Amino acid sequence: MKKNDLKVTVIGSAWYGDWAKNFYLACRRLGIAADIIYVNAFPAAMGGNRDALVSFFERAKSYVQKNFPFLFPFLKKARRFLSDAELCLKIFLSKKHANHICVYIWVPGSAWVLKFLKKRNITLVLWLGESTVRDASWEPLFDYFDSVFMACNGTWIDALREKKNKERVRLLPLASDATIFFPLPNRPKTADIVFVGKYIPARADVMDSLKEFKIKIYGYGWEDGFTKYPWLKSNYCGVASTPALNKIYSGAKIAIGTLWLSKEPYTGPTQRIFDIALSGTFQVAEDIPLSRQLFGDSVAYFNDAEELKSKIEYYLKHDQEREKMAEAARKEGLKYTYTEAAKKILAACGASIE
Repeated sequence: MKKNDLKVTVIGSAWYGDWAKNFYLACRRLGIAADIIYVNAFPAAMGGNRDALVSFFERAKSYVQKNFPFLFPFLKKARRFLSDAELCLKIFLSKKHANHICVYIWVPGSAWVLKFLKKRNITLVLWLGESTVRDASWEPLFDYFDSVFMACNGTWIDALREKKNKERVRLLPLASDATIFFPLPNRPKTADIVFVGKYIPARADVMDSLKEFKIKIYGYGWEDGFTKYPWLKSNYCGVASTPALNKIYSGAKIAIGTLWLSKEPYTGPTQRIFDIALSGTFQVAEDIPLSRQLFGDSVAYFNDAEELKSKIEYYLKHDQEREKMAEAARKEGLKYTYTEAAKKILAACGASIE
């Protein structure tokens, strides 16, 4: 199929909006007619400020859960149905193209929506963000998709490929955007360590072992740890937008990438490891097999808090090693951009984009 006859609709989760948005922008950069629909904002993305709408319904969800818990299942189902209905309506009313591809980002949609799209002869692609171990309801939906790309691997993916056709299920790691993340060589290093991620008590325990260093932490919910770890108050810097992260990473000597504190098959490397790599910042990351497969020795890996602290102590004293490894990680990271991912997904659908 030729590029001029192609339409791509990116269907993404609002909670992982940057992933969906950056894939959509990559399609536009490739000269492809594309649009984007968020499936778990309400209304999904029908004008207005999407973030404000999401925030409103997050507040409503918390209120209902606390005060009227018996209503919560109904509210959740109603929101999902209305969001799905809007998705179908938007696609039904969209400009007709000879070839239309819908790319689901992060999770598959509802079965009735997928049936609706298949009846319209739309090619369906899924780029799944987590192992199927996370949610058993996902796997039956794979039959609706022409291609399934998995962002992480493990023993479970081999069994899945046997059941669902080896050629239809492929590994496609997470990605980053080279227009957002890039080296800033003249930016001063104002922190020894930076970590970006939401508050998890086990993460706070790890960070507590690093409090002797000059550390900056960004992300949601870290206020919950202030009572147990008073030192967090002066080290927590709030929530940072994606565009701001490049400067944040570049302003640290070491960035902590993946910090799940759990192992495969439930996890893979987070998007942070790709963003940090493109920023040109040296990073330490949890020792996950796929991370080693993608980045080799360009990242310093750890398995526990003690090893993390030891690696940080070592690399803070070895500037040239940090710089060499950071440059190597950036070269590897350039293989995993949204533009490269879009090329692979569209090629699997038979699209000619050159």
